[in-house]
Amino acid sequence: MAKTYPIQQSFSAGEISPKLLTRSDLPGYAQSTLEMTNLIATVQGPAECRSGFRFLGRANEGAEQYCRMAPFSVSYGESYAVIITNRWVYIADRNGLQPANNIVSNSDFNAGGTDWDLVEPGGATITFLPGLCVLQSSGPQPAAIRQVLTVAPGQESADHRIRVNTLPGTDEYRIRIGTAPGDASILEQYTTAEDVQLIFDPGGASTIHIEVWVTEDNSRTVDSVTVQNFVDGPGDYVTFPSPWITAGQVEDIQYEMVPGRNDQGFTEMYLFQRDVPPHVLVYTGGGNWTFDPIDFTSDYPDAGNDEGPWGDDYPGSLAFYKGRLYAGGTRKQPNAIWASEPGDYVVFNLPSDPVVPADAMFLPIDRNGDIQWLRGMKTLFTGMDNSEHIIFSGDGTPPTGQNVDTEEQSSFGSARVQVSTVGEKLAYVSTDRRKVQLTGYQRDNEGWITEDVTYSAEHITEGRIHDLELETAPDQILWATTFSGDLIGMTYDPRRNIIGWHRHTTDGHIVALCVIRTFGVQNLWVAVLRGGIMHFERFSSQKFQMDSFAEATAPLGDTVFPGFDHLAGRTVQVLADGAVHRDVEVAGDGTITIDYEANHIVAGLKFTPRLRTLPVDMLTQDESRTSFMKSWNKIFIRLLDSTRPLINGVRPPVRQEETPMNLREENKTEDVEVSNLGWDLYGSITIEQDLPLPLNISGVFGELDQETID
Repeated sequence: MAKTYPIQQSFSAGEISPKLLTRSDLPGYAQSTLEMTNLIATVQGPAECRSGFRFLGRANEGAEQYCRMAPFSVSYGESYAVIITNRWVYIADRNGLQPANNIVSNSDFNAGGTDWDLVEPGGATITFLPGLCVLQSSGPQPAAIRQVLTVAPGQESADHRIRVNTLPGTDEYRIRIGTAPGDASILEQYTTAEDVQLIFDPGGASTIHIEVWVTEDNSRTVDSVTVQNFVDGPGDYVTFPSPWITAGQVEDIQYEMVPGRNDQGFTEMYLFQRDVPPHVLVYTGGGNWTFDPIDFTSDYPDAGNDEGPWGDDYPGSLAFYKGRLYAGGTRKQPNAIWASEPGDYVVFNLPSDPVVPADAMFLPIDRNGDIQWLRGMKTLFTGMDNSEHIIFSGDGTPPTGQNVDTEEQSSFGSARVQVSTVGEKLAYVSTDRRKVQLTGYQRDNEGWITEDVTYSAEHITEGRIHDLELETAPDQILWATTFSGDLIGMTYDPRRNIIGWHRHTTDGHIVALCVIRTFGVQNLWVAVLRGGIMHFERFSSQKFQMDSFAEATAPLGDTVFPGFDHLAGRTVQVLADGAVHRDVEVAGDGTITIDYEANHIVAGLKFTPRLRTLPVDMLTQDESRTSFMKSWNKIFIRLLDSTRPLINGVRPPVRQEETPMNLREENKTEDVEVSNLGWDLYGSITIEQDLPLPLNISGVFGELDQETID
């Protein structure tokens, strides 16, 4: 009997294709896994449990089954998600869907303390950052913000909703509503939750005072405070009727932020799709938006009123590059690109004779094919269904009608999926939607070189890629959704030769995604069909291991918690004051009843992080022991800030003698051991967490017996 001591020190190469299970000669094989589900391969090596999805809102109608999401960036501290379904266009920030009838002025603090009364006696401080308000009390001296609101006539006894969003924190804060400063006759709530929504009746008052407080040396950073007349329907949020009504139309939308601000100082996004006139979404500030067809100027013969040179045959792709808007790929002219006049993105007049640099341009690609996307980088790049091309000037200056040229770089072909810029490279999806191609310029080859980054995990795209989006921090991860409803990710670090794929499942069907960047923090957003209703959710920085989760607080303790309407009738996992409670079913009215009193609960849908190691292949100089029977005498799992998982179905002892029985065991960084797990041919180890608690794996090692098969 041979005794060996295998070790796996890194999981950065992620999940590997079954076709490569005997390819231990490949670079990265020793850092790969047989399965990596709901765990993220990190560039440092550990496999880290993904965070849960925080519930932010849901679609107005069950008929909304198709979705496209886009990030809309206004400034470093102000970003939104544009959510497009086959019925409505929604606007959301990191806290949820934008309320349509908010009566709080400067509710997101983008104007500092304007419109707010400040209470900061005796050393307490209130500090305003871009889009944030920091409350810091001093001993018993409170720090508070207050605003007097006017209730709409006729709504003095109607239900209203106050929503307070803060950055993650553990300090308690207080929400008060009354008819005078310091009065709490209408509502008072103590809470530690990041997102609080409360329904109240003004009780006939025409003016009300709302306040957010901290005391007892507590500190909280408030993100936004909104109050609205409660509608619970399409009128509840900022919405526009969607002009894209079929699955194909919604899925094919391509978008770009317009560089800079328009002549009114507003931020704009252009959205193109070949069946619908191009539209522009404009943020005018103060929570106000407009959404309309773009008003183009063109004297082309086929152009009607307000149409571009393409008339009613609309382009499907766009890019802003060197001061021009490039639009391409109509149904009648699929290989054609139009460029606006420089400095004016809506003017597409016929070129003059002779052509001058200030003219608009018409650029047919010298190859039959259908333009799928455009992207401006060092040069302007376009992908067709059968080839990839650059648009450039021969003298290195911005392209004009006098010097523009096109050149084919490769002939792989692309699907109509919006591309992502990955560092100095471009990621696009192959025509069969099974490969992610990464192309970048290489000086040695004097051209663009393309790499298939799905080679080592070709099986992971079996559901066919639907959407693509890049997250750059903390690790660089290229995220994708599939038509089968899964989320997949590729951790990528070219300087360390790391390509690591991982898959993520949920109790529902993921249909869209985008990455929102605010204050340097990036959040992945998803649209998920749950029970036939579209939910909008995002990764949470609080690392609760549940999906579609929400929080509720009872400062004096309670067993019944409202606020889980979106999970009515579903069985959910529950954390009560941080401890794991048994699973419960959410009542039809959205309440959760637990077995004992608690001050704070978190509840959501279960997902299971799971890692399976590769079959053991111990190579010697002259043989492989792949065919030997194997038995782990001891398995050690090195955990990083985690709770103890199941290891091949066995959970190591969890409770420590020194831990009080009324507290759950703290997360720990430690080595845990299981022993004598029987014989099999592969020696693969399965590590999974069935509780809503963290699982981060930094290594696997142990003592293995091997015997030949008789």
